[in-house]
Amino acid sequence: MSLPRQQFGHLQSRLFPRFFALQSLSALALLGLYSRRPGGGELVRTFWRHGNKTVWALVVMASSGFANWLFVGPLTTGVMKQRHRKERLEGKSYNEPGVSNEMKALNKRFGTLHGISSLINLVYVAAAVGHAAWIAEYGA
Repeated sequence: MSLPRQQFGHLQSRLFPRFFALQSLSALALLGLYSRRPGGGELVRTFWRHGNKTVWALVVMASSGFANWLFVGPLTTGVMKQRHRKERLEGKSYNEPGVSNEMKALNKRFGTLHGISSLINLVYVAAAVGHAAWIAEYGA
């Protein structure tokens, strides 16, 4: 059993902001916990001057989560909703032959934003894996 595409898109538009918030806030919580350890506060405040991989990974994780949560995600959802509206007006699915030039432009913009969001998620995962590997090897 599967959901129709528009219902699935609506479901994702409700779930992903919460997911991105969880990504961002959990990385910030870990950063806060790290700053409480001896010398951690100074490392967190001046992370750009140090090669501390733990702080860098957590900053990248928080930043990528915030980027998707506050910027790319809402833009993508807005384009998706415009596309759904245009499908209803045209009476055609977005991928049918003969769609309007406006629908083609919406498809291109949605694809671009979705790709950027996926790339940002990949950056988050790479930072999380790097952080976990660093912790496993050196214990922070």
